[in-house]
Amino acid sequence: MKYLAGFCVGIPVYVFKHYYQNRLALEWREWMTAHLLEQYFADRSFYQLQAGALVDNPDQRIAADVRQFTDAALGLSLTVLNSLIDLVSFSGILYSIYPPLFGALLAYSIGGTLGSIALGKSLVGLNFNQEAVEADMRYGLVRVRENAESIAFYGGQSNEMAALMKRLRAVVNNYGKLLVASRNLDFFTSFYKYLIQLLPAAVVAPLFFAGKIEFGVITQSSSAFNHILNDVSLVVYQFDSLAGFSAVIDRLGEFQEVVDVKLRHTHPRVKQQSAAAASLAATVAGAAAAAATIETSDGNGLTDNKPRSEGSLPGAADTIAVQPQGAAKQPAAATGSNGNAISQGVTQGIQVVHVVPWQNGNGSSSNKATRTSASSSGDGELLLELDSVSINTPDGGLALVKDLSCKVHAGHNLLIMGPSGAGKTSVLRTLAGLWQSGSGTIYSYGLSGLGDPGVNPNGEGGVLFLPQKPYMVLGNLRDQLLYPTWTRQVVDEAAGESSSVGSSNGNLTGGNGNRSSSNGDSANGSGASSQATVQEPPSDEQLEAVLNQVQLSNLIDRCAASAAAAVAATAATTAAADSTTTNGTSTAGSAVPGSSNATAENHGASTATTVTAVESGRLASALDHMADWSGMLSLGEQQRLAFARLLLAAPKLALLDEATSALDTKNEALLYKALADSGTTVVSVGHRPTLVAYHEQVLQLSGSQRGVPGTYHVLSAAQLMATAQQSQ
Repeated sequence: MKYLAGFCVGIPVYVFKHYYQNRLALEWREWMTAHLLEQYFADRSFYQLQAGALVDNPDQRIAADVRQFTDAALGLSLTVLNSLIDLVSFSGILYSIYPPLFGALLAYSIGGTLGSIALGKSLVGLNFNQEAVEADMRYGLVRVRENAESIAFYGGQSNEMAALMKRLRAVVNNYGKLLVASRNLDFFTSFYKYLIQLLPAAVVAPLFFAGKIEFGVITQSSSAFNHILNDVSLVVYQFDSLAGFSAVIDRLGEFQEVVDVKLRHTHPRVKQQSAAAASLAATVAGAAAAAATIETSDGNGLTDNKPRSEGSLPGAADTIAVQPQGAAKQPAAATGSNGNAISQGVTQGIQVVHVVPWQNGNGSSSNKATRTSASSSGDGELLLELDSVSINTPDGGLALVKDLSCKVHAGHNLLIMGPSGAGKTSVLRTLAGLWQSGSGTIYSYGLSGLGDPGVNPNGEGGVLFLPQKPYMVLGNLRDQLLYPTWTRQVVDEAAGESSSVGSSNGNLTGGNGNRSSSNGDSANGSGASSQATVQEPPSDEQLEAVLNQVQLSNLIDRCAASAAAAVAATAATTAAADSTTTNGTSTAGSAVPGSSNATAENHGASTATTVTAVESGRLASALDHMADWSGMLSLGEQQRLAFARLLLAAPKLALLDEATSALDTKNEALLYKALADSGTTVVSVGHRPTLVAYHEQVLQLSGSQRGVPGTYHVLSAAQLMATAQQSQ
């Protein structure tokens, strides 16, 4: 009975020990993966890692290495804990029997540990390399899957096969070296383990024959000796596991070091929200105090609209320049000749400075900056200005453009043209904050997304970038349309809740740049106001309407047909399975005659109703259809889908990098007209002469030659078209 009781108690303890150990490893992995993902996406580190090839296979490090680390760390920790408890329990026994035997055992274990380290030190590097080559092999296979159509068109399967076989040979060769090193270590470990087994009996036996100890003490000493040997030889016996664990630690440590340290030093303009909040609050307070001392008697504040003096910010009075974090600032903010509050400082690289209006003492936001900037040019509200911007490649090896200066006003689109390699897309990368190498300043007026693209769900101040090859997310058609403005979390929680979803660019203004207050209470370290109400995502009717607007109405029909076909196939499979089950039940005999036939009839009716409901759109919307959108849609359809995202997001500024290259001129004209009607200002990159008609200004880049930066010219679109007609 005692044995049975112990058996009943011990089994649950053993099972739950194993369960909670695995559960702890799982939760540790979840936390660690989330932490690394946060670092990976913070300040667009994922882009810098890819562009600079700083570490190999970050996906494998986050997904696989973290799992190996948590499992191995927890397993080794418990092994060490058990060994320590075991060592304390048996050390006293062996030491009381024969102290010299205990000392010899310790010396033997130290020698064995040093020997195993000397023989197995190559295992760490080999395990590190094995992780890398395995990841390279897997990455090659993923590339074939993602580019299957292009490879098939080229007939490049032989080339891909050869490339994959080369990677396979690297995997096999490195693993062969790993096997040889493990074999040599196994020779030493086996020799170490069995050589000393006779020592306890050989030492203690003379004491038995001399009558100093009982016979059972010999067995007791051998048992204690083996327990202690296993405990103090942990490194020797677990060296293979420790070598693999060390390689995983090296890979994760390298990844975290690059993301946390090197990228921060390489890109000193990485913005920290709390510091930017303090800077903005101090600057706004200083500007308000300065304005209060010279405020006119009618309470309207400064009325001096003098032109910008040398060294002061572009624009009018009552504006504040919020300098990016990382600049070496002067002890105090200075006031320009026109009343501007300027955060002075010198920072390496191209700077994005956000200019926002400060609030008067009565709490109302001054609008003189907008009024003056508009009146000075007569072209509408000033959105951004490039002031002597020189753009280099990220490694600094090639100067593309030197001292580029131009302005973009609301409603006045800018087209960037030039030969291939002139740096057209580089200008967009600079505006997006992806490239920072060079010099000069980009002034942003009410564009909270400049330098950190994105559109907040409050719909204000956003900047959206459309690449030539649109990115298709994993999800349904609705996800494609809502990306990136409304995330799934926002969609699920958009029932009137407020959110501070926004960019992390250190800009403490809202989309329209009117959040600044003289007391700094509104600065909360977020790229968007915490009090701004998140707009609910568009309804299904709005999503379908915008698809129709970009000439993708047939996509709804295609998705509905695909969904209906999938449901019909599933229903047929289920019906066949149920029919098989029914026949089996009928053969075996049924307790209620006729019940099987009734069940089959009911199921058939339910299936027909389901298919009909899907076909009529009542069961589920076609927007919920899941597909491999990159494979399903042509490049032209993907570009139109990207324009649908743009029309839904309605940002202040859109950066288009040959976003209509796969479209015919009719669809191109339709999409640009839709953008004009939406009020979004556009900066486009393109080669087509037809694009000139949809822009008011044209920036022509000549391109660098033999290391000499290229020149530029800013022309009106009308002037360029007139010149083109004369040349014809």
